[in-house]
Amino acid sequence: MRKGIASKCLCIALASAMVFGDVGIVSAAESSSADSKEAVSVVADESTADVAVSAPRVDYLNVDEEYGSDIRISAGGAGCKAVLYINGKKAAEESYDYDSYYLSVSKEIDAVPGATYTVEVRIANSEGTVVKSQEKLVAASVGFRSGTSAITAESISGKVSETGIKQPDGIRVSANIHNQNGHNYKYEVYRSTKSNGGFKCIYKGTSSESWRLEYVDTTAKAGAAYYYKVRILRGTSEYVTSDKVLAVSGAAGVRYGKPECSFDAYVSGRDKGANGTVNLSIWSDLANRYDIYRSTSATKGFKKIATAYANYYTDAKVKKGTVYYYKIIPMYYDSTTGKTITGNTTKAVAAKYLMDGSAPTLTQVGTNSMKCEWYAENSADVSYEVWCRRSDVVGDAFVKKAVTKKNSCVIKGLAANGEYDVKIRTVKKAGSVVKYAMSASSRRIMGYTSSVQDLNRTPVKSNADSKTVAVYYQMTWYRDWNASGYKITAYNNYTNKKETVKTITSGKTTSYTFKNTGVVGKELKYTDIEVLPYKGKTIGVSEYDGYELNTLPSPAKVKVSRKSGTAVTVAWTAVKGATEYTVVRTTALGVTQTLATVKGTSYVDTHVTNGLGYTYSVYASTSKTAFNSGWSAGYGIYFHKLSTPQIKAVTNPVKGTASVKWAKTANTKVYKVYRSDKANGKYVQVASTSKNVCVYADKKLKKGKTYYYKVVAYTINDCGQTVKSAASKAKGVKISK
Repeated sequence: MRKGIASKCLCIALASAMVFGDVGIVSAAESSSADSKEAVSVVADESTADVAVSAPRVDYLNVDEEYGSDIRISAGGAGCKAVLYINGKKAAEESYDYDSYYLSVSKEIDAVPGATYTVEVRIANSEGTVVKSQEKLVAASVGFRSGTSAITAESISGKVSETGIKQPDGIRVSANIHNQNGHNYKYEVYRSTKSNGGFKCIYKGTSSESWRLEYVDTTAKAGAAYYYKVRILRGTSEYVTSDKVLAVSGAAGVRYGKPECSFDAYVSGRDKGANGTVNLSIWSDLANRYDIYRSTSATKGFKKIATAYANYYTDAKVKKGTVYYYKIIPMYYDSTTGKTITGNTTKAVAAKYLMDGSAPTLTQVGTNSMKCEWYAENSADVSYEVWCRRSDVVGDAFVKKAVTKKNSCVIKGLAANGEYDVKIRTVKKAGSVVKYAMSASSRRIMGYTSSVQDLNRTPVKSNADSKTVAVYYQMTWYRDWNASGYKITAYNNYTNKKETVKTITSGKTTSYTFKNTGVVGKELKYTDIEVLPYKGKTIGVSEYDGYELNTLPSPAKVKVSRKSGTAVTVAWTAVKGATEYTVVRTTALGVTQTLATVKGTSYVDTHVTNGLGYTYSVYASTSKTAFNSGWSAGYGIYFHKLSTPQIKAVTNPVKGTASVKWAKTANTKVYKVYRSDKANGKYVQVASTSKNVCVYADKKLKKGKTYYYKVVAYTINDCGQTVKSAASKAKGVKISK
């Protein structure tokens, strides 16, 4: 036992006298303290022959990359000191006072992709004996996914000008990335105006995106062509001191601000004669002008028929029975540079107007009969076939029920509780030729349905005092055939109970005015309003899950009027109970903007462009109670016209000369002067001046003759459209000199 104690004391003394160096284990300076000498002498007195120092050992070294972008390193073994190295740099260490103590070291690092990591653990005993273990690991790399879409560049929109014109909001550069472990990596974006060279780095960043990398270039100029490349670098860290390029993409090009569009074509017609109508509905994220082409061939003969500055166009000059093909070229006009950027021509869309084929309106008029009504086709030799099927019977086919020259009929012999689809086929005979046009179908349920159909509600008026706002809603529904009447139910938030607020005892009644109240500081009185048909003691159910009648009425009138050459005034009638109004504007190009929220009943819009269509809507709301913003009241399309010039004077200051002076008008770019020798005669342009020149001297005129002048203002609006004003009133002068 004394030998064991001596050996242990010697190990403690030796262990305390040893330290590790940065790259290995070395002996420390000998201790000169009396305590150390005394300890050594005590051990020697016992017995030095049996002293044995335990050999160090490494039990394990684990390097694990199973945790996303992290590398987790752990090692363990017996000794008095353990040191962990990563790429030759000490990363962690553990030590104890005597040998044979079980030591463990660990480290977790963010891996640099594509880097090689050499991990080593060294374990030593108190005599300086070292054992070590080493492993190598290559962190998973980051690169581009294969395929033609590895990198793309496209213009993006999102900005809107003050006048309501869509604008490009940068170029989005996208690269498909392969980074399964989510490593942090560096990337660089390069740009050039040429596809084959001159690339310069415009951005450096760091990302950990695993499948798609995106960058938005906001420094591009509209109309210019750009090419982009992306370079991925592994980056550096505490243990990886040199960088390396992991991947370089190909080049992706784009013309900034180049618009794209798509469109649908719809046919209609209500007028007598040979013509119908094709309506084009257009979608684009950027275009503010569309050149529209038409042909009777899908592959050739396209001719421009119009330029539209709206996201719709109506072609009212199409012959019935002819197939027309339409193509559209979208364009973006940049008002800051004055440049127009042309997009790609769309694919052709075909449309054929033959005859009207409107879906019918269905109304039950008897236990087994239903009235059908539809729009008439206003041309000669037309008849209508009424086709019907039971939609509640699987596999039932449409059957012709009637043929008529009128645009209505009554279908008889129907099941009292059946559900039916009805459609109309319009038939036109021209000699031996028979043409057909089939409408869409309408559906109606016969008999007692247990739930009302076509339920609608509209806030029609309101009342208010200092504490209460009340809104009245006109509720309408389709008559439920064979119903005894209707129960109007609602959940009362004040009593927390559902109650019947009205019982209508006639099944023929199809409307009711419901009053809902809001009190300051409390929620609305009623929610979940329902209309339930009943038949005897059987009460129906609602298919609508209850209506929330919680909106204010719309202003009864919204009027838009010209205020100046650069502004319009939007005015409306007050809504009782409203404390503020929100003004919303939609342009003919489909851009919707919330302009302002005001407390009064008017608003001045100072950001309009000449010649563009605007639709204004006003929403009433209240801060008093829980009623929400009301439904909009649209005024319709308002076109802001360019101000008409006013001629101030026409004089004959010198021989054979007429001096024309006029007042300057807002937004004008050019004035054109027209002359005639009669007040109501034909006027011919004689001059064009810039926006700052409001005078013109017309020379070489005949003495004794009277000349008349008019002035017209011209401008280019924010869509690139040339807009002209009305001509000024004519003003004449007799040449007396």
